[in-house]
Amino acid sequence: EILRGFRSVTGPDSPLLSYFNSSDTNLALVRIERDNRPDVCFTIVVNRWHDNVSYFAMILEKEVLDSSKDSMDILPGFVGSYPNYFFKIHEKDLPDFLSLLSGKEKVNKVKIDRFVRYGINRADPRFWQEYDWFQQRFFQEQPVEAGFFDLNRYYPPARIRQ
Repeated sequence: EILRGFRSVTGPDSPLLSYFNSSDTNLALVRIERDNRPDVCFTIVVNRWHDNVSYFAMILEKEVLDSSKDSMDILPGFVGSYPNYFFKIHEKDLPDFLSLLSGKEKVNKVKIDRFVRYGINRADPRFWQEYDWFQQRFFQEQPVEAGFFDLNRYYPPARIRQ
């Protein structure tokens, strides 16, 4: 049911893709807290469209990106080793989170603030606790493939929530 909800909001028309358009932002891990059941993890992958993927074009990557063709996939479990952001969402808040990802609302400050509320910023006191949860779950679910997450690409600016 959760996966069906995520699949309904993926695609190139998500207004948040136009806001989160940095070529450095392309992978987020999402923890869904559930009552009386184990929490589950999903990965948001932003697919950045490149007009040219030759070696020389990749040196000047920003010149060959076309954000109008970007898309998004939300996959169960863990994909990738370099998360750019963590999200923690209670299952009761999932409809609100999904509405933010859908193309039904224009991006504005209120919408972005609602979206960021679900995120775990690196200045958040819960950051390491959430990192540990994702890391332990990764080792549990994929013991052969799992490794340590590299946080060198956890870019969002640090800020303290009020």
